[in-house]
Amino acid sequence: MSPSYGRWGTALGYADVKTTTYMEGVSGIVLIGGWVIGDYFAWLAGIPRALRKRSEEIDAVTIPSFLGWGIPGGRIVVIIAGFICE
Repeated sequence: MSPSYGRWGTALGYADVKTTTYMEGVSGIVLIGGWVIGDYFAWLAGIPRALRKRSEEIDAVTIPSFLGWGIPGGRIVVIIAGFICE
């Protein structure tokens, strides 16, 4: 099962984007626009369903374990991605 961040996790994510927009100005607005458009097209393409299905197939619970699965040196990828995602 994948983790669910719920309403509070989503709200905190958007609050961070609002802070970025306030601090960065116009470039922050462009960031939000790109983020929303990208999420919309990913949703239309069915990427969330495909990602969930594939992660369940390989039993990957975290993003680092998903990225490092099935490639040579995958353990190093998992470690580096773990530090980045932390």
